[in-house]
Amino acid sequence: MTSCKAASASAYSYSFGASVATFRAIAVRSTLGDLAGVIHLKQESGQWKVDAVDSALFGANPVSVQVIAGYCTALQSQDYTTSYGLLGATLQSGETQSAYTATEKLHDTIDGTVSVCGVSALSSGADDSHTTLQVSITRANLAAQTGSAVVDVESGAWKIQTLDSSAEGRDVGPYLVGQQFCGYLKANNYNGAYSLTSSGFQSANSLQAFIDNFTTANGTPLTGIRWSCHKLDLSTYSVDSSSGTASFNITLQAALYGQVVVLPAQRCDFVDENGAWKVDGFVNL
Repeated sequence: MTSCKAASASAYSYSFGASVATFRAIAVRSTLGDLAGVIHLKQESGQWKVDAVDSALFGANPVSVQVIAGYCTALQSQDYTTSYGLLGATLQSGETQSAYTATEKLHDTIDGTVSVCGVSALSSGADDSHTTLQVSITRANLAAQTGSAVVDVESGAWKIQTLDSSAEGRDVGPYLVGQQFCGYLKANNYNGAYSLTSSGFQSANSLQAFIDNFTTANGTPLTGIRWSCHKLDLSTYSVDSSSGTASFNITLQAALYGQVVVLPAQRCDFVDENGAWKVDGFVNL
């Protein structure tokens, strides 16, 4: 805050003999600029005291900031039950606690655990039921990532209504699709695996050609073959959100007639198509 002043010449409101008054003020902050709000005054034992201050004058309701602080503390201690409990009904309805916990643990594995977390900026327009904040999260293997968070009053309590996924770390969507792709291969569900591939991949590879790649050798059917993913190498995980691409190394394992063969590692590429990550191809390493 660089200054605090009366909003106008008539900012002060008081009725003769009353024990309460108001003072409409403008607080000037270095990043938000002018913030208008009311300071509520009350007479106690012959002295005038500040009885309440509009949240708009601070830039945010202090409790809304405390909610983000609590969320950050929970992330740092990997207490995902507590952090999930601070999410609003809309966020919770879109993701179960078990799914949320699995995603957060995946962030910890890929980008490292949270080392620094907190509010990095406030947005204008806050009141006693709504606040928009900028949250910054730093992980052991990733520099500070920022994103917007909206905190509103829900059933009498402040809850996080939205939080940009960019603040949490790199998008884990490609890895989850890779896991699903591996699950389909292990179940010999080649149609399911093919459904996870991109339109570009499918234009270059028909479904039958895709299936043949896993079930035949030189045109000879491989009856009883079982595929699995021997290793998903997260140390090679890379996501470029600006171009909608991602990749990480994957090692396939084939079991046939009691023999197990581990194939050389390949790079599995992904592409974002209309908001959904798809397997875009494999490159031998």
